[in-house]
Amino acid sequence: MKWKQFFKGRMQSLTTAISRFPLTVLFLVLAAIINTLNIQTENVEYVEWMLACFMGALAAAVAQVSYEHFFREKEKMRYVLFVPVLLFALLYYFMIDIESDMFSLKVVVRTVALAFALLMAFIWIPSIKSRLSFSDSFTAGFKSLFTTIMFSIVLGAGILSILSAVNVLLINVDYRLFLHASNIVASLFAPLLFLSYIPVYLQQNESSSEQINQSAEVDEAISVPKTLEVLLTYIVIPLTMVFTIILALYILMNIGRDFWINNLLEPMLVSYAIVVILVMLFIGRLDNKMVVYFRLVFPKILFLIVLLQTVASVIQISEKGLTIGRYYVILFGVFAIIASIIFSIWPKQKNGLVAAVLIVFSLISITPPVDAFTVSKNGQIAFLEATLKNNEMLKGNELQPRSDLPENEQRKIVETVNDLEQNGNIKEVSFLPDDYQTTTDFESAFGFDPYNDGTIIEEYSYYYFEWTEETAVNVSDYQQLIKVQFDTLNTSSNEAVQTIEIEGNTYQLETQEAEDDLILLLKDQENGEIIQTNVTNALEEIEPSSDFNQADLTFEQAFIENENNAAIVDTLVMQLNDNNDQGYSGELFVFVSIK
Repeated sequence: MKWKQFFKGRMQSLTTAISRFPLTVLFLVLAAIINTLNIQTENVEYVEWMLACFMGALAAAVAQVSYEHFFREKEKMRYVLFVPVLLFALLYYFMIDIESDMFSLKVVVRTVALAFALLMAFIWIPSIKSRLSFSDSFTAGFKSLFTTIMFSIVLGAGILSILSAVNVLLINVDYRLFLHASNIVASLFAPLLFLSYIPVYLQQNESSSEQINQSAEVDEAISVPKTLEVLLTYIVIPLTMVFTIILALYILMNIGRDFWINNLLEPMLVSYAIVVILVMLFIGRLDNKMVVYFRLVFPKILFLIVLLQTVASVIQISEKGLTIGRYYVILFGVFAIIASIIFSIWPKQKNGLVAAVLIVFSLISITPPVDAFTVSKNGQIAFLEATLKNNEMLKGNELQPRSDLPENEQRKIVETVNDLEQNGNIKEVSFLPDDYQTTTDFESAFGFDPYNDGTIIEEYSYYYFEWTEETAVNVSDYQQLIKVQFDTLNTSSNEAVQTIEIEGNTYQLETQEAEDDLILLLKDQENGEIIQTNVTNALEEIEPSSDFNQADLTFEQAFIENENNAAIVDTLVMQLNDNNDQGYSGELFVFVSIK
């Protein structure tokens, strides 16, 4: 009966969530339909619309909680707020630039930052001028998210297991059906379940009867579970204290030395700051001795540690430039400093200011001209120009190559040029030619080899053939088909030795590296050579693209035919890594026939 009541209650909550967030549900349904089209057609033609729908769903949820908190007595305002939401979704669609690469860093960072700002606004708005603090609404949001993730994983795994059982035991199931099922769970079920756990928060001006009806639901949502309270009090806080002592000792011991230049400490201190801020939000309703001590002392410690690390990050700009990663590290450092001040002055009452600052900083990081990409681009170009001028390599707007630069100066130039290249900004460097390509033109432009200073992995080439449904090889002409995997980087020359048997006779198939070439040898049982194939020679005329030095082979390019009076050995190159004179690795299919 309890399970029956539970599921009945959940279904009622889901129904209520649908009627409470109608525009959000509409956007989610559209996103699920668009994703279904993408899966069915096996392309990403409509991905911009899908992302716009997801962003619109988030914005619609923010509009709904805004209506409930500020305009609940004005029914028309609910529909008025739909207008800016629709405009926002359309604006996002037209401004997002994913035609060239939907997984580009710029698209991912801007989308994630904007979604994070909307999520923070969704959690923060109910606590504005309310008897509840941001810590309360944050706890409710976290509990909803945790429960949603747990239920969605279980449901998704269960559905996929059923489909797998049907596929194995009964009939073949189209692989796209697995994707469709995952799409429904992730795009519809999970967001609706999350929204169903978010209560309608109280307002100070509501009547006593309304407060009585809603208070139980709200109190349940914002309460800290006993398990979480024990976890925070007796595990997380003590571990944080120990880690703080270790950090403090390291900083005191290295304050005049490695602390200001050690990049490895940046992610550690950022993680530490995130943990302290999260703990401060979770313990808003707890009052045991350990919690009171943490709330009193740790915001001050956080202030000192983050202040030192932010200063160190700023100092490193003069040595390594302002990358996108360092921009966010510094921005987060400033946020953590402000958050520590807020927690020190108002540990409970006004911690919603932390959310407000976080939202503002998230929006700043994606708003030109102060966004991460614009600031980083301008900073890196200025850093490159300054480095070149300091080494007398830039006169006016003309680059003067130099081969005798110190190694640390070479490293600065190489890292900065690579950063500009990776972020698509190299064309904006005015003193480089319009047709400049880092992979081929770096040495002629700057005067030294970028691969000799130890900062970059040695240049390599990667050849790859993708087996499709149209690929077919007539194996009836051969007596043996052998799959050969090899790696001459890690073993001696006779890397792959495979024994095969044809018509009662034993043969050996070997891969060898000889004079920087990859050789495939077929030998008889007396170890005499029957035939050899030079695999790398056959691929010499194929130029890998400048993008990752990769060549996608056609079947005609990948299939190497070789025949003599004794045997036929044809080779299909599935993948081949040429690691610049250091060896080869990859996979071949070898077709053998003895005459």
